[in-house]
Amino acid sequence: MFLAIALSVVTVSSQSLGQEIELTTLDGKKSVGKLTNWTVDKLVVQVGEESLDIPSADLLALRPITATAGKKPFAPHVEFLDGTRIPCTDFTVTNRQATIVTPLAAEPLKISTEQIRFVQFLPMEANDASWQKSDLTGDVLVVSKKDSEQTETLEGVIGEVSAEQVEFSWEGDTIPVKRAKIAALAFYHANVPESATPVCVLQLSSGAQISVSGIKLSDNGLQVVTPDKLVLTFPFADLVSADYSIGKLTFLSDIQPLRSEWTPLVALPAAAESIKNFGEPRSNSSFTGSPLALSWPADENQTNARLETYDKGLAIRSRTELEYRLPKSLRRFTAIAGIDPETLAQGSVQLTIELDGQVALTQTIDGQHGPVKIDLDVAGKQRLKLLVDYGENLDLGDRLHMVEARFVK
Repeated sequence: MFLAIALSVVTVSSQSLGQEIELTTLDGKKSVGKLTNWTVDKLVVQVGEESLDIPSADLLALRPITATAGKKPFAPHVEFLDGTRIPCTDFTVTNRQATIVTPLAAEPLKISTEQIRFVQFLPMEANDASWQKSDLTGDVLVVSKKDSEQTETLEGVIGEVSAEQVEFSWEGDTIPVKRAKIAALAFYHANVPESATPVCVLQLSSGAQISVSGIKLSDNGLQVVTPDKLVLTFPFADLVSADYSIGKLTFLSDIQPLRSEWTPLVALPAAAESIKNFGEPRSNSSFTGSPLALSWPADENQTNARLETYDKGLAIRSRTELEYRLPKSLRRFTAIAGIDPETLAQGSVQLTIELDGQVALTQTIDGQHGPVKIDLDVAGKQRLKLLVDYGENLDLGDRLHMVEARFVK
């Protein structure tokens, strides 16, 4: 009880007071200021002469201005059912109770294997992740083959885990397996318990990812409690970002469409295998592989013309139809649509958006009039359909960039 009360309020220490951060709110607006208070419910940020109270419900992301993120060398790590992933320097199991030594806790963590998804001890190919799948029928041991970079996956029952070996029951036999040969192990969960929805997810410079249900800033650094009740501490300087988007936002480019159909103006030969996907939509990049971009024209004073790039969105050629199932509980669809800057002179498309079969928007978009902002009420709707059709120039230069396309509360 004391811990829950203590973590519900953040007392900002002299070390953290005045940390400069960049905030992004749910409406997409960004602001830079100095952190003066941080609680589970809100942030207080000094922006110029103004002190802003920003509720957690309105936050999308937080990033310390001095934060640096890059590819880190592999380190052994543990992932829990609530999505938290932390580095570990030792991992043992006795009677299905794990003891985890991690730089994020002064004392070894004690936790049931019922709350652990997997432990990875050695680096493996990114596409070699079948052992992490959710439909396991038993515990999994991933063993490195002798004198080879390949691995072998075995399903059975994991017993005791020591610094030297793992007891593993497989096909009726219990065998000791040397720890040095084990690349990873995963625990089977017949019924996965539901974890509380985290307030936010923190990314650390070490590569750790922490789901947060409680947070406190003190002289000893930042202390968080995860939905699975782990208490972890680290310096504020290790924080790379805080993601508050859980349950508030879903990007269109992160959703697999129910249907995606590109119809070229001139039918391709049946044997044209090498180019049959030429016009299929691209997620989070242009058709040339470069970042998605939009060209914003000058204002009435002939100033502020600019080219902006975007991390999230779709590149779509005419004529393309895309259909999506709408995320539940999200109420608005917002996006910015414009012609690829590389084809501004020719590009012209007719964009139609339908909600449950009813036209919600139809708009001509071309390179002469700049991008168009889209904001639609999708509350209670189940399907969204996008049609990017030929404009005035048929398919010449018809490359639409739909950026920051998202469903929000």
